[in-house]
Amino acid sequence: MSADIALLSDPNPEANEALVKLLAGMAFLTFAAPTAAALDHELAKGLIVTAASLLVVADVMLAKACVPTLERCSTERARLRLPRPALALIYDAGSLSTISRPSLVGCDTLIIVERPVPVAELRAAALECRLTARRFDVETPRR
Repeated sequence: MSADIALLSDPNPEANEALVKLLAGMAFLTFAAPTAAALDHELAKGLIVTAASLLVVADVMLAKACVPTLERCSTERARLRLPRPALALIYDAGSLSTISRPSLVGCDTLIIVERPVPVAELRAAALECRLTARRFDVETPRR
């Protein structure tokens, strides 16, 4: 089985660094993508698409800008019989009204947290992402 990967997308460099440290400490291979263009680029990489589990932790506005790429990544993972990406959205007070529910289709284990990111909630989401991938791997026959 390939690696557990966390793709972190927050425009704040200090926040990205803290998220990288937290998830790397949980044995996730981490990639930081501080812009929408960087997030789009990372989501298209083969290593990201074929990860055993994929946790995308993203600023709500960056995630909204990358919805088509997130959907393509999710579709490709389904084609490969891999679990859908897990998504954790980070928002500033008031920014949630700018993202619509249909934009969130294609991802599982959705949590929405306000800055500053509560470490316990993110850690729980990462563990759920990993456990879901393990259950999926056991329950889904590969061709």
